[in-house]
Amino acid sequence: MYTKQLRIAALAERFPQRAFTSLAHNIDAQWLKTAYLMTRRDGAVGIDGQTADDFVRDFEANIQRLLEEAEAV
Repeated sequence: MYTKQLRIAALAERFPQRAFTSLAHNIDAQWLKTAYLMTRRDGAVGIDGQTADDFVRDFEANIQRLLEEAEAV
């Protein structure tokens, strides 16, 4: 697991009552790639109707799009 993810997971476990107001500043391309590798590929389509196969066809562009969306929030 990615170092930033481990740090946040440890904080969440140590302080379960704590609310994280924003995690967007922690997200980078490596974070998203790691998250993708941890997801099931045989599940239902996403809310956007996209399957894992659809996503991986243009993987780098999709990672970049997600980063831009996270930064815009």
